[in-house]
Formats: sequence, C-alpha cells, structure tokens
Amino acid sequence: MEEFWGDQLAHREGCIRIVYNNCDGLQIKEYLRAMATQRREIKKEQMLSSATEVTKVGRCVGLLRAWNANIVCLAETQTAWEIPTVQRSLLKEIRRQDQYGGYVGSSSSLASASVVKPGGSAMIWDGN
Repeated sequence: MEEFWGDQLAHREGCIRIVYNNCDGLQIKEYLRAMATQRREIKKEQMLSSATEVTKVGRCVGLLRAWNANIVCLAETQTAWEIPTVQRSLLKEIRRQDQYGGYVGSSSSLASASVVKPGGSAMIWDGN
C-alpha cells in the first residue's frame, strides 16, 4: 500500500472520505480489450475476474476499497465518455465491486474517433 499521511483509513460514523487522483489516463482501450478477451475465454461464466483488476480501470475503481473511500475523483482520464461501450463497461466494473456504486465522467465536446480522448475527469462513488 502507498504511504498515507493524515487520519486513519477507518471510517468514522457520519464522515465521508473523498480521494483525488490524477490517473494520467484510464487506458480504457486496454481495459476494453482485456474484457473482450476474457469474455471469449470464459464464455460469460464470470464477466470480470482478476485479469481485469490489473488494468488501470480496475485499480482506479479499487481505490474505493483500498483507501476506504466513498468517492474517488479522477483527473486526466483520457476517456471518450460519450461512447456507450465505455459507459456500460465502466459501470459494470464499478458494480462488480459495489452493486450500488456509480460514476459520472466528463470530457471536451470535441469529436473523437477512438475511446481515447485527451483530458477529462470522473467521479466514482460507492453505494453509501
């Protein structure tokens, strides 16, 4: 685990924990590729397993548990949030770790021919 300065990582009643990270790109292309490969290999038995947890998307969503956080704020996601495949895939990864979790993402209004788009931000939250 990374070094941590500040209060303890345990939740205190009535408190909310917010974590910020400049993720320098979620590498969404690699995540979608890993998901597609995994689907082919296990034929929908278990959509996401430890294979996708090693992707940057899995690690960023995992910050909720690792830091005992309620909200994770991400800068520089480099993700084209307007693409439905991206939206569904990220929500699926979040719901795999917390069935009531969710997210919101934003990027520029410039058109993108890829799932990668410079800039962008996102917030991921747990079900609390």
